[in-house]
Amino acid sequence: MISFQGDISWPQLYQSFITIFQVLNLDFVPWQSIGCATNFDFYWKAIITGLIPIAVFILLLIGFVIPSMVVEKLEKYSDADTKRLRGKRMRAQLMKLCLFTVFLLYPHVSSTVLGVFNCVEVEGVYYLINDFSLICFDDRWKHFALPCIVFVIAYPIGIPLSYFFILRTNRGRFQDVDIVVAYGFLYEAYQDGAWFFELLDMVHKLILTSLVPFLPNNFEMATNMIIIILYLQTILVLQPYVRKGDDRLHQIVQAELCLLAMLGWTLGNLQEAVLDPKLDLLISVLLIILTVFLLLAFVVMTLRNSFKLIQLFRRLRRKKNLQFQAERGGVLELCASSLKKKNHSGVWQDRYFVLCEDGFLEWYSSKTKEKIVGIIPVSQILAVRDDPNPLKFSWDLKSEVTVSFELQAPDADTCAKWVRCLQLLVTGNRVEKMDPSLHGQYWRDTTAMRMLRLQRNTQSRFKVSSGDESASAAEL
Repeated sequence: MISFQGDISWPQLYQSFITIFQVLNLDFVPWQSIGCATNFDFYWKAIITGLIPIAVFILLLIGFVIPSMVVEKLEKYSDADTKRLRGKRMRAQLMKLCLFTVFLLYPHVSSTVLGVFNCVEVEGVYYLINDFSLICFDDRWKHFALPCIVFVIAYPIGIPLSYFFILRTNRGRFQDVDIVVAYGFLYEAYQDGAWFFELLDMVHKLILTSLVPFLPNNFEMATNMIIIILYLQTILVLQPYVRKGDDRLHQIVQAELCLLAMLGWTLGNLQEAVLDPKLDLLISVLLIILTVFLLLAFVVMTLRNSFKLIQLFRRLRRKKNLQFQAERGGVLELCASSLKKKNHSGVWQDRYFVLCEDGFLEWYSSKTKEKIVGIIPVSQILAVRDDPNPLKFSWDLKSEVTVSFELQAPDADTCAKWVRCLQLLVTGNRVEKMDPSLHGQYWRDTTAMRMLRLQRNTQSRFKVSSGDESASAAEL
């Protein structure tokens, strides 16, 4: 956007090159082609652009509410707590998606709706800078200016204020999982003392892309240089990012913008309508090299940070598995062997299953137990069906969490052992829930107090496991 501000003769080759990145402004609609085919001008473009975030919000709302209602009806075995937790997480994800979408649309929408009020005087008549076929302050302009005033209040002013209010209100809860899911993209990349920096960056972009064009042409580039230098000094002093590579990348970006503004100021002072072809080619090549260098730096930084995040996630997962195994080191394993589990796509996967004395069925990616894949309390298993299909040595479990999943043993003895253990535990859980006086022979070997403790341990360990997952997500 800064490249084409002011009445400046920019190199033609560079202008052709920079239009490739027009898609980054989320301006996908060919407005000029539509204007040629219909009675469509910048006024209608501003109105439609202002309505796009509202339409996207409605589509996102429909896309989340309807699937959630369908899932809630299909999952007949989910209890009230599970449904409430799922609804809470879904609302947090919906909030994040809506806010992030508005965040992406903010620069383009703000510059477009503010463009309706950007006029220039030519021989006593004010024309719209974005479309010189339109005259400002006439009846038609007033007709479109009123809804654009609403859009200006809602987007350039309302969005930064709303984000500031959200962050300021939840400042003491930045580590909560729900807050991280919903608003984490606004502050997670920054230091604790610079939680507001994303809002400062939004205002900086708003000034460069939307407010500076209101100045006279001979002041635009000089103002851009002053604003960029002040912002660059702010980055150097605050060092706001958690990752120092992001600080360096942001500094490189601002340095390039400053050089671009300085070049625009120099070209504007030349007062030449068309540059010399050789000078045009030389400046274009230098600017293209500078832009490509910036893109490569961005790609390298992104790949490097992604690799670091993957390593961090692996370390956290390994640490969590070690803590989990240490906590349960004294638990007796009733059954443990390698089994095959059918996933949602119908593919059989090798897993190492462990049925523990404290009422948990766990499965790992390998026998070494370095990576735990899943865990389910036996109290939530509704039924164990032996050999429900023609496959040998197979059975399935129907639970409250997952409707059912199918397992397969390598031989008949292993299959019989697993089915017997699971059926005894599941039957014991059912009898305990119905009437403690109806315990069978299997439960006579255990006192009623131990049975009650087992059930309480199962519930508490399931909650602790869920809490560990939330803590790991927040730490990541």
